[in-house]
Amino acid sequence: ITQVRTNPARGLTYAGALRTTLSQDADVIMIGDLTDAESAAIALEAALGGRLVLASLEAPSAPEAINRLLSLKLDPARLDAALKLIISHGPAMDGKGGTRDVFDRSHTKAILSPYFSI
Repeated sequence: ITQVRTNPARGLTYAGALRTTLSQDADVIMIGDLTDAESAAIALEAALGGRLVLASLEAPSAPEAINRLLSLKLDPARLDAALKLIISHGPAMDGKGGTRDVFDRSHTKAILSPYFSI
């Protein structure tokens, strides 16, 4: 297990640390947070290359995480080939400022249907 602390002032960026990790031929890569297009693209390439990539991402819900990944300029077809699982945590919002206990599948279908056949 290796942990890398970035230091942009010294030239060690988040994307650079990811590239270095990939050069070590790791089977599993855990990424703290996907916040920029370059890091997301590197993580996608690692997943397409057969590595298990675990990453966190800020999104309001699991289905909307796909929209967030696409907003990072990832190719939908390549994302479809690499993405295996999205897990969301925290309360589900009901759209009226409150939370709900039951997952509304129609909301998921509305978000995912432009990108995937569901």
